[in-house]
Amino acid sequence: MLNPKPKFGFEFGYNFDDIFSTTNSCYVITSAPPANSTLCSGGPLIAAVSIYDNKVHFGYTNFMFKPSGGSRPHLGYNLTSTSGNTLILNPIQNTLGPLAFNYHKPSGSVDVDLGQGINLADGLELLRFQRKIQSRAADGPRLPR
Repeated sequence: MLNPKPKFGFEFGYNFDDIFSTTNSCYVITSAPPANSTLCSGGPLIAAVSIYDNKVHFGYTNFMFKPSGGSRPHLGYNLTSTSGNTLILNPIQNTLGPLAFNYHKPSGSVDVDLGQGINLADGLELLRFQRKIQSRAADGPRLPR
């Protein structure tokens, strides 16, 4: 936290994660397997590669100020933004899942010194989810979720 004077404070941070994974998996198949597909042993199973690829950006900032008196208002904002995709459930049905969304979270709080080491605090955080639009022309049309 940057605290140039006892009456003001500023805090900020950033984090980035890049996760990628591939796993060979066997899926149950109830119809004839597609041409050139790899079958698993021991039943009506087909082998495929499950993919998980996700990039996550997280940033936050908080500002505190202390006007005259014993109260300290705090204002802040957090943002989590992800972009990625996954193939987990069934490669035959093309169940690629989007991992592309934003979480916006503004926040505010107030601390009040009541004296003799007693502090009263109250706050409010709002959470807003926003799904990113991805082009999925190969998948065909989809209903809004």
